[in-house]
Amino acid sequence: MINKNFPLSYLASFVAFAVSLSATASVFRDDIDLQYYRDFAENKGKFTVGASNIEIKDKSGNTLDALFPNVPMPDFSAANRNLGIATLVAPQYLVSVAHNTQYNTVEFGAPGTNADAHHYTYKVVDRNDYGIVEGGQHQDYQVPRLNKLVTEVAPATVTDLGNNASAYQDSSRFTHFARLGSGRQIVKNTEHKDNQISTSYQYLTGGVHLPIAVHNSDYWLDFRGNALNNSPYGALTAFGTRGDSGSGVYGYDQKTKRWLLLATYTFGTPANNYYNRAGIIRQDYHDKQFAEDIAGTLTNAQQNAVFEWSAQGKDSSIGNKGKNLTVSLADRSIKDNSASPLGYGGTPQLQLPQDNTGKTLNIEGQDSTIVLKTDIDQGAGALNFNANATVRPENDQSWVGAGIVVAKGKQVNWQVKNPQGDRLSKLGKGTLHINGKGENLGDISVGQGTVILNQQAGENGKKSAFNQVGIVSGRSTVVLNSADQVDPNKIYFGFRGGRLDLNGNNIAFNRIQNSDDGARIVNNHLQKAATLTINGPKPPEATDLKWGTWKENSADIYEYINPHANNRTDYFTLKGNPNQYMPTNGASNAHWTFLSSNKDAAVKQVLAQKGLEHRYNSFNGFIGETDNTQHNGRLNVVYDPKASTPPATASEVTWGKGLVAGADIYLFTNPKTKIREYFALKGDPKQPVPRGGLSSEHWEFLVWGTDLFCIERKKKIWAEK
Repeated sequence: MINKNFPLSYLASFVAFAVSLSATASVFRDDIDLQYYRDFAENKGKFTVGASNIEIKDKSGNTLDALFPNVPMPDFSAANRNLGIATLVAPQYLVSVAHNTQYNTVEFGAPGTNADAHHYTYKVVDRNDYGIVEGGQHQDYQVPRLNKLVTEVAPATVTDLGNNASAYQDSSRFTHFARLGSGRQIVKNTEHKDNQISTSYQYLTGGVHLPIAVHNSDYWLDFRGNALNNSPYGALTAFGTRGDSGSGVYGYDQKTKRWLLLATYTFGTPANNYYNRAGIIRQDYHDKQFAEDIAGTLTNAQQNAVFEWSAQGKDSSIGNKGKNLTVSLADRSIKDNSASPLGYGGTPQLQLPQDNTGKTLNIEGQDSTIVLKTDIDQGAGALNFNANATVRPENDQSWVGAGIVVAKGKQVNWQVKNPQGDRLSKLGKGTLHINGKGENLGDISVGQGTVILNQQAGENGKKSAFNQVGIVSGRSTVVLNSADQVDPNKIYFGFRGGRLDLNGNNIAFNRIQNSDDGARIVNNHLQKAATLTINGPKPPEATDLKWGTWKENSADIYEYINPHANNRTDYFTLKGNPNQYMPTNGASNAHWTFLSSNKDAAVKQVLAQKGLEHRYNSFNGFIGETDNTQHNGRLNVVYDPKASTPPATASEVTWGKGLVAGADIYLFTNPKTKIREYFALKGDPKQPVPRGGLSSEHWEFLVWGTDLFCIERKKKIWAEK
């Protein structure tokens, strides 16, 4: 037998992974696989955006339908991920129903917990409930305002046909209706018996509607019929139920050849009555709410005019030559929303009143320069540029706000930093040219158009355009003007990715953070070649872990003070819905994996897991230009993973028998808990074995567990039972 001495970190890695490995809204027909409905809502598999004539089969393999004949599959990405209870209708606004009173944050993008996606949590600052209006429409409607411009997805295209239901009842114009949501998941058989397979808000499903009902009532769309098999829109019928309120109703307009968001689910009858009602989009109300959040328009009539912007408490003044425009800023003197007016069900309208006071500024006219005389905290206010401009600090002033929109054909030279912990949102088809000085500790998420990173060195010789750069939505391009603009390992391709133009520069990644096949790394420089080097990931460290609490997404490890166990501190990893309760009995459930009540032991397991994830990763996007309208410059790719000590395979691992030295792993069963505990020997095997997930100078605790399984890998150790 070959003598081996495996590093403890390797042993911890494979044992922890083996133990903690996990498997991965509507009423449906029971003869169609549920996966169809899930893929439909998530635009996955055969239901990718734009697909048509989609074959639907029953569980026996019989073809039931060719869904959407010569009609493109709709894009559902504007629905908030995982829940689908609200839909993005403008870069900073949602639409939903007012009786959804429990949510105050939303995220966008694909479901799941892929850390490379960097799912951003947007906060609702103002619910904008419709309210009770004399002679007005039903009050169960809202257009919430968010604290930031959403970059990951484009807003849904909203109907402009008004509230007259007859416009949508014209079957020659609106030929198909579709939906998605996360309400109770119920399968109904041919005898109309229900089998609930999931409670609300666990995952998204979708399909086509019941037949639209013809009636004379404006403001509402009604859908009625047998949920099993009589929809004229296809076999994949999905009937809304409890938990689907606020989710979007989409219709295909044959006249304009596009899918439109028509309404939001409001209520319906119990599942056996096959009736859903949805409130038609109220564009006039949207426009009213949008207008309330605009400070005004700065129109420059003189080429190269200079405007000065100064904060004055919760307001600010921007202007030149005595002509000034007042722009309301965030009011940080407001500590909570206790003074907020109440909306539907007594819910405070203002969730974050201190941010909601910030208003949006529009800028147009001739080229101009805006000089920040003070720090500007615009709260939920954005900057909309429909003109070329330069924004610079007088000294080292910073700007915080909802984000920046640059119109097509325009360029904004941005020389202002955003603070550490803040994320700058960039939208619009125009160009944002980052050319300030020194180190910017803030982040950016680029969702549309072009961002050129051209930061200049500060007095200390250091520079960084941003701490972190996100490329998302598939509509964005980031151009590097030099290789040292940002740490390449702080660049990520989020939902649907985008383009990173190396622009003739050489950069090296440890690994490329990417969440799907939307990532593009190109070199559009006309003369210079670029080199992309991939070195392989460095082992994760405890300081790399992102800590989270209940209801937070995308953290590496979660801490929970357990009031049911004398305030014991428990540690978990997330594998499902963060809104679901954490177990209190020291066990795992469908959404949370219990690690330990010992912090060091929990951290060790997470580091082991992340170490394995990083060793086997892939780049799902494209390297090299695929757009025929762009120059495909020379791009060299070097794969040079760092050398490491190759561990053995599972068959080579030796298991300790008794307190005898020479084995790789020792298994002991805790006499009190009856739980198996795995250790590696560091010293004298005759010394007592610690309990409770602790280590000693002689024994290194690896992980708790029951059964371990063996999967052979070329450069890994895996445990076997």
